Amino acid sequence: MCTRKAIPRRVTFETPSKSVAAMQEQQQFQQQQTFPFKLYNMLEYACDSEFSSCISWTADGSAFIIHDKEAMMDNLAPM
Repeated sequence: MCTRKAIPRRVTFETPSKSVAAMQEQQQFQQQQTFPFKLYNMLEYACDSEFSSCISWTADGSAFIIHDKEAMMDNLAPM
């Protein structure tokens, strides 16, 4: 009679695939977390608050200007 060693086996469980709506929702959330979205939100917030003297859009809205770097980093960047 032959004695065999017990071999540990890997058992993996696959979760059911996500629905299309759930995948789209996750992608939208991930997009909102990227730098361009964060920058846009920071600029919009600054323009609507007392921090417009720190950072603002140019007159034509195609770029932004940092007026006060220290104030921007202290007040807006932690967002």
